[in-house]
Amino acid sequence: MLMARTIRLEDFQRESAGLAGALSGGALACLPTDTVYGLACLPGHAGAVERLYELKGRDRGKPLAAVFGSVAQVEELIDGLGPAARRAVRTLLPGPVTAIVAAAGDAAAALSSSLGSPGSVGVRVLPPPLDSLYRELPTPLALTSANLSGQPDPCSLEEVAPQVLAACDFAVDAGRCPLSTPSTVVDLRPLEVGEPAAVIREGAVSARQVRQRLSTGDSAP
Repeated sequence: MLMARTIRLEDFQRESAGLAGALSGGALACLPTDTVYGLACLPGHAGAVERLYELKGRDRGKPLAAVFGSVAQVEELIDGLGPAARRAVRTLLPGPVTAIVAAAGDAAAALSSSLGSPGSVGVRVLPPPLDSLYRELPTPLALTSANLSGQPDPCSLEEVAPQVLAACDFAVDAGRCPLSTPSTVVDLRPLEVGEPAAVIREGAVSARQVRQRLSTGDSAP
């Protein structure tokens, strides 16, 4: 079985322009994160998004996340973030959290629709050194775990199913993911109406840690 072209993380920078062009043309990529390996594409490329859903066998009712190169990029695109959600994003990100925010503003609304989540966006920002990978690529990218639906999340490129890798146009190998646990999903939208944030899925960060960080404003180490 043919496999995706694989680039080592340390060799990525000199390849980044070509890979960015490939993504703009509808490529699918298998990329590392701090939690698990993910499948990524440009959310605005409808054909690539469709390929991603078909490859995973993912229910169209389950939205994709958006991974940004920095918190500043999040705030620039989702420019209608309220003050409470903005503070929470700055507290929880970068880190192993998917922060669900309201899709405030025209650009954010378009992004949320392309991700299959009209009205909201699940946001990820990675810590160093993996943040540099996403800063070199066109972001935000649509992102989901690089597994077949219902199968374990891959924590290394070797754990990605061969048929998944074969369907990708390229893959970046950064070794084993540092945390090797899926991200914690936190809905920040209740903050805008004076309610506490809701932990939808507990993962690499515990619900207690999320509540503590949000109450104190302390970012992840």
